[in-house]
Amino acid sequence: MNHRYSLEKGSRKFTCPKCGDKRSFKRYIDTVNGKYLGDDIGRCDHESKCKYHKPPKDAGIQYDPSNADLPRKMGKKEPSYIQLELFKSTLKSYDKNSFIKGLLNVFDRGKVTDLVKHYYIGTISDKVVFWQIDQYLRIRTGKIMSYNPTTLKRNKDYINWAHSFYRLKDYNSKPCLYGLHLIRDLDPGIPICIVEAEKTAIIMSGYYPDVIWMAAGGIQFLNKEKLLPLTKHTMYLYPDIGAEIVWAKKTKGIPNIKLVDWAEALGIQKEDYNGADLADFTHPTSRIPLPK
Repeated sequence: MNHRYSLEKGSRKFTCPKCGDKRSFKRYIDTVNGKYLGDDIGRCDHESKCKYHKPPKDAGIQYDPSNADLPRKMGKKEPSYIQLELFKSTLKSYDKNSFIKGLLNVFDRGKVTDLVKHYYIGTISDKVVFWQIDQYLRIRTGKIMSYNPTTLKRNKDYINWAHSFYRLKDYNSKPCLYGLHLIRDLDPGIPICIVEAEKTAIIMSGYYPDVIWMAAGGIQFLNKEKLLPLTKHTMYLYPDIGAEIVWAKKTKGIPNIKLVDWAEALGIQKEDYNGADLADFTHPTSRIPLPK
C-alpha cells in the first residue's frame, strides 16, 4: 500500500491544538508535494496524557492511488553516521551540562562519572547529548535536550538532533535504541531492560548497574526493527504508565518479549500518575521488579 499522507519526519513540531504544548504536535504532510495538510491534522506526542490524534481520513481527506502521481520507489538508502571527531568534541564540559548537574543531585560524583562513561553522555553548550551508538559502535545520531538542573525535568521548549545541529547535508538518520552499544560482546543469556526515556535508562542504571538498561526515546519510537539486534536476549519492557497497551501492540509477535507491569507491582494507582515513568518511583529502597 502506498501512503501518500504521513507524519512529517524530523524534529520539527508545532503547538498541539488540544493540550497547547508548543513542541509536541507532529503534522501530516502530502508526500507528493511536501505540503502540510490542515493545521489540526496530526498527532500529539503526549499520547498518555493528551491523546490527540487526527489523521487525514478523519478530516475527510481521501486518497485514490489510481489518480496519484507518486514518486517511484528508490532502493534502501544506507544510514549515515556521525564523524568520530564531532562525537569526541562533546565528551567534555560536564560542569556546564544541565542534565549532569541534575544527576549530581541524585548520585555522588563517582557514580555520575561512571554513568557518563557507560553511556557516552555528551555536552553541547549547557545541553546534554544522548548519543545513539549501535552494536558495532557506529554513531547513528544524538538527541540534544535541555534540563532543569534542580528538578531534572526536561525543558520541553528545546529538542534537536546532532545531524541537524551540525547541519550535516544529505544525512540519512536511522535511529537505534539508546544504549544499544552495551550489547557488544554481551552474553546472549543476559536480559535487557527497555524504558521510554534516555534519562530513565541512565537513572535506572545508576541504581541497578548489574542490569542492562536501554531506551526507545519515546512511546512511538519503539518498533520491531530497533529490537532486531536483541533477539538473542530476553527483553523486559518498562513503558511509562498509560503506554502499556501501545507497547504491547508494537511488540506483538516478537519472541523473548516480556511486558513488565511495574506500576502494579509497586502498588501505584495508575489513574493518579498517568504518564509517569519508572525513574519517578525509584529510590534506594524501591522494590522494582527486575529480571531474575
